[in-house]
Amino acid sequence: MPGRDRGTLRAACGPSSAEDEIIAWLRDQQQLEPSLLFEDPDFSSELSSLYLDPNKLPDYASPAQETDGGVGSDVTWLRPTEYAANPTYFTSNSGCGVLREGAMDDAWLLGVFAAVALHPDQLVENLFVSESLDAFKRFGVFTCRFYKDDDWVAVTTDTRIPCAPSALQTGDKRGSDAVLYGSSVDANEVFLPLLEKAYAKLHGSYQALDERHGGGAGGGAGTSAGRILEAFLDCTGGSAHRVDLLLERAKQQQFEQTTAPPAASASSPSTLLWRQLVRYSRSKCILTTQLRQLSFNAQDVTALGLLKNRQYVIRYVTEVASPSSTAAASSGSSASTSTDVLRFVKLQSVWGRGQWKGDWSNDDSKWEEHAQVEQTLRSDPRAEFSRPCADGCFWMLWTDLLASFSELFVVHVFGSDRHQYGMRGDWVGVGAAGAPTASVSGGGEELHGPTAAGGSARREEHAIAKTRWSWLPDAEPNWHRNPQFTLAVPLGDEQSVSGVLLSLTQRDFRLHGGDNFALNLVLLREKPALESPAAVWELKRGHVVAEAHSTDSCFSPGDSVPSTPLPPGHPTTPSTTTGAVATPSGQPKPLPERELVREDVTLAPGATYYLVPYTTSAKVEMEFFLRVVAPRPLRVERVAPLQSLVRSGRWRAGEDAAAADASTSGGGGGEASNAGGPLLLLPLPQQGQPPSQTNPAWCQNPQFWLRFAERSPKLRQLMASKPHVTLKLVLRKTSHRSSLAAKTRQQREAARDRANFVGLTAVRVSAEPLVVPAAVGGSGSSAATQLRALSKGAKTNFLGDVVVSPYAKASAISRGLRSQQQGQHDFNADDLDLEAAPEPPQPANDAFPSPKLVVKPSEWCRLSSYASPASACLFLQQVPKEWLLGASDGGGGLLVVPTLGEPGAEGSFELQVDCDFPLRVDELPRGVNAVQSLPGAWTAAQSGGCHLHPQWRQNPTFHLQLQGVRPTKVRVTLSRSELEWKPRCRRDPVGTMMGFYLFRGGGNPPKLLRAEDADAATPIVVNGRPWSETDFVPLHSVSSPPELVLSAAAKGGYVVMPATYEPERLGRFVLSVQCDGEFSLSAAGP
Repeated sequence: MPGRDRGTLRAACGPSSAEDEIIAWLRDQQQLEPSLLFEDPDFSSELSSLYLDPNKLPDYASPAQETDGGVGSDVTWLRPTEYAANPTYFTSNSGCGVLREGAMDDAWLLGVFAAVALHPDQLVENLFVSESLDAFKRFGVFTCRFYKDDDWVAVTTDTRIPCAPSALQTGDKRGSDAVLYGSSVDANEVFLPLLEKAYAKLHGSYQALDERHGGGAGGGAGTSAGRILEAFLDCTGGSAHRVDLLLERAKQQQFEQTTAPPAASASSPSTLLWRQLVRYSRSKCILTTQLRQLSFNAQDVTALGLLKNRQYVIRYVTEVASPSSTAAASSGSSASTSTDVLRFVKLQSVWGRGQWKGDWSNDDSKWEEHAQVEQTLRSDPRAEFSRPCADGCFWMLWTDLLASFSELFVVHVFGSDRHQYGMRGDWVGVGAAGAPTASVSGGGEELHGPTAAGGSARREEHAIAKTRWSWLPDAEPNWHRNPQFTLAVPLGDEQSVSGVLLSLTQRDFRLHGGDNFALNLVLLREKPALESPAAVWELKRGHVVAEAHSTDSCFSPGDSVPSTPLPPGHPTTPSTTTGAVATPSGQPKPLPERELVREDVTLAPGATYYLVPYTTSAKVEMEFFLRVVAPRPLRVERVAPLQSLVRSGRWRAGEDAAAADASTSGGGGGEASNAGGPLLLLPLPQQGQPPSQTNPAWCQNPQFWLRFAERSPKLRQLMASKPHVTLKLVLRKTSHRSSLAAKTRQQREAARDRANFVGLTAVRVSAEPLVVPAAVGGSGSSAATQLRALSKGAKTNFLGDVVVSPYAKASAISRGLRSQQQGQHDFNADDLDLEAAPEPPQPANDAFPSPKLVVKPSEWCRLSSYASPASACLFLQQVPKEWLLGASDGGGGLLVVPTLGEPGAEGSFELQVDCDFPLRVDELPRGVNAVQSLPGAWTAAQSGGCHLHPQWRQNPTFHLQLQGVRPTKVRVTLSRSELEWKPRCRRDPVGTMMGFYLFRGGGNPPKLLRAEDADAATPIVVNGRPWSETDFVPLHSVSSPPELVLSAAAKGGYVVMPATYEPERLGRFVLSVQCDGEFSLSAAGP
């Protein structure tokens, strides 16, 4: 190998072990059979190595290969020593000779091989990793390596090359035209056919390298760009991207139309791209360009001599003072601009033809007219200026290149002076979250272009007047679960790191089957490193530092262009060229490219950057490879995935719910309905407006208890390091449409639209020390006695509402903090097991909090916006971590209530809770010890007041039926909305007092007899005394005595009758019952 060091052919990773074993075996065998050479059984000299389907040959195959009995007769496999006089890898000191195209259309790949070979660092030699330079001749075996899926893959095969025997001259077995596919014109230079064979074996066959395979019918325009980029990536291990010169021309035309000189020359898109090209050349990037056009003739050339669909290698770029500026300088004129220079590009054709015939071509007269230009170029040793065209080189102006070619390929080659950080990851399960949505309220349109963050604008809470409630616009429900990585300048380094390159690559589907998916990546700057969040929850436009997208759109020269020029920071400008660009028609490319690139990123010290790769479509599960390349060291870390819990359920209404609950509880009755609808009837109030009408049936919805998982070292560590908790509650409707089967036709028509919307309510569970006790009725005690008993406990206002002292609240929180500090103190004793704690046992039913029946205006409550029929997302930031502690620690947790937009609407759902702390989520139980609730109302026909009034039996009634045979402990609670009743209670504190009666239900209709009535033969007994009603008190909640035990054998069950003290006090209420046995609760008829 003349002029080349033997050691340069050895890869840094060492020789191929497979080749060593083959050579060792052949050494022994050649002692018996000296002419024995290696024959690769995995890539044999058969048609299966040439074609994807040997029974269906491509159109470029010779007809002789399809004749009966002569399949493959026109293809022979020859060793380089059989068709070349003195075969060697390379015949020149550098670069490569003229290429010869073969039978199939593999010029796209040959151009890549030539560009790699022409690189000044002779990168092509790194692809051959054989230990010996003569092994391919002596043993018939060689090994190449290619960069696949973030690793170098060695390919070992034999040296038999498919050839066409008809091309051999009679009496001479050697000829340069013998090779069937790509080769060099000089038959002795064999690196090209050997490299192509190894690449064909890696991809299954030679036909896989044909441009038309998988690239569209007829090899139309745009089908090979992605394959060229992938081949550059495979052959260099660097990073490759494409610049659409058609787009650059359109941008330049638009700029010239909207910008007046002289500014047009200094800041024009063509000038910006030229400066970028100069930087690429100085960085030793591989640069090629081609005119991509539909052509049916491989020899097709333009009027100016350029080959279509063939790559030209850019060897050098430089600026030379124009003759006009030189004359102006000699005359003493000081007026000069950037247009006073000539921007020259040196290109090389490796095809033996296709020389430029325009201005400044090799034979153009401008060289003689402006001899000083040629003299300047000759004085530059890097230009290697030469007018003859024997080496295929020629010069042309930058403006002519922009006008003559359609695409530019840029390949970054990473040397040892660059710091590379590689991370493997995958989008799997909830981590395959896809792109952010433009607006959840707008139907969930996905955003994956440069305005992707526009849908994540700042979301402000809409406070509801006279309450601590507010509702929030729906947040992005999915994007935050994508894999995330952090980048930062190392601590102590006070200088910014510029020139950082980000590369996102997907698996090579040519090896695994399938097509490429559209990829995206975004880099966001967040708080300083010491205060950075655990993960990025929202894609905020103002935090985006850099981004790249596979489906960026552009416009064609024939389309109407935007009214304003694209800003320099736009992803399609030269400073932010991405890995895939749309086709000139303005439509996204159907097959995105395998690699996505974002270059020229600058990282400032003292900040943390979050790098988030994601696919355009959700639920695309696959592996990806992320690389960060920088001139100086960086801190690159993988962000731990968020804690994610998923629960599912259904909203059922009427008899369907009762039947389902009965079947799941093993018999007995169930809750009449759990399709309660929203807390506030839609539409929600605007900012600062009072709440709309509350919905008493809201308490019937499924309620989920959210709190910290069992104490563990991990939880204690997070409690010590994080000031607050961040939560995302995501509700997805899994049924196609919501059903209103329990309603009349007129009701269904009126509520059809609202019923399809989904929403969430989050309300805090009161901590145990701060629980407001409900008023309970004693055994015959009066209202005064009841109030005196309460006054000894907690303080109340004139309505009887408990007033919580701020000192009591501070004391409760202090107890929680002391408990937390004790846990931190014990951390070192428990840190032997830093893994996730085992799943804590399911709490007993009596450990669950009571369901929320009504939400007080003074309670913290957050609602979603009910803006989407598909999903709702409630984003809760800076939630005090004490809230999610256990009740004994002053917390209690949160209750999350998923609802549909209309009471009685049915459907199924999935609730997902994402958090940066380990959590537990359990649905409040049904069945034994469960609470069942029913809404009711005192209407004009059913508001008879208490028993002091003759019409007192004209109140709503509810039927309670106990199952089983043993006595059952029962708790009955009557509640009403403070928002609705508080103004009335102020005006009429006595008449609006409320209580309820409990009767035996025998008879039809049942006799409603109080314990004091003479006809009450078998009254209910509590603490040895007859009992039939609670006291009437000016509270918003009243409950039965805690000692209440009812007989399950009572014929006809029991009747509960809520009442106000005075008749005609109209309004709504909620009745709930809890038993330690099976039971059913239903509303009786009027």
